Amino acid sequence: MKSIVINLLASWSGSIESFQDGDVFRESNIDLSMGSVANRLGFLKNAVDNAVSLANPNTFSAKQTFSSGIVTTEVELSVNRVVTHIYRPSRADGTWTVSAAGVYTASGVGGTSNIVMREIPDLPHGVTITGCKVTIEPAATHGAMPATKPTLRLRRYASDSSFTDVGSLADPLTSTTPYETVHEISITGLTHVVDRSKAYELQVVNEGSTNSQSGLKVHSFELTYELEKL
Repeated sequence: MKSIVINLLASWSGSIESFQDGDVFRESNIDLSMGSVANRLGFLKNAVDNAVSLANPNTFSAKQTFSSGIVTTEVELSVNRVVTHIYRPSRADGTWTVSAAGVYTASGVGGTSNIVMREIPDLPHGVTITGCKVTIEPAATHGAMPATKPTLRLRRYASDSSFTDVGSLADPLTSTTPYETVHEISITGLTHVVDRSKAYELQVVNEGSTNSQSGLKVHSFELTYELEKL
C-alpha cells in the first residue's frame, strides 16, 4: 500500500475539509491508512479553529509564535508624550518684593500680599493637562500652622474675565517643621483638555488669618500635559 502525505497548504486540504458528516472515505478516494486520515483531519480542524479565533480581536500580552499560515493584523497605535514646563512668577496682586532671580516674597499676609500669578500663553490646543505644582518657601517664624494655608490653583479665563478653576489645592502639610522649608504644592490626576479660546493662569494664594506670617517666597510654577503623537 502506498503512502500519501497531505499538506495543509496543498489542494488535498480543501478536499478533506469539504467532507460532511456521514461521508465515507474509500480507498478509491484517498489511499491512506485511517489513522493518517484521522490525524490530518484533526490537524485541519485545529488550523480552522485557530483561524477563526484570529479573525476576531485579540490581545497578546506576551511574545507569540505562529508556525504556519498567514496572519493579518491591524494595529492602532498612539503615543502620548508627556511635556513639563517650569515657569517663573510674572506678576502679583498686593505688596511683594522681587529678587534678581525672580523670586517673589510677600511683604504682608492675606489681602495685603494676596496672589502671585503666571499666565500660560503657549499651551497647544487640545492637549490634556495632567498636573501642576508650585514651589514655595514660607517664613521660618511660625509658632503654629496658619489657619489659611497657601493655595495653588490653575484658572481658566474667558474673554469676559469670567473664570473656572481647573484645579485647586491648599498646602497639605500639617506641621511647621516641614512647612517652613522649601516644598511643593502639587495637583495631580487632572484630565483637562486645553481650549485655546480661553486663557490659562497658574496662581498661588498667600497664607492668611490666625498664625499667618509675612515672608512667603514663591520660587516657580510647573505645568504638565500630554501631547498625543501618532
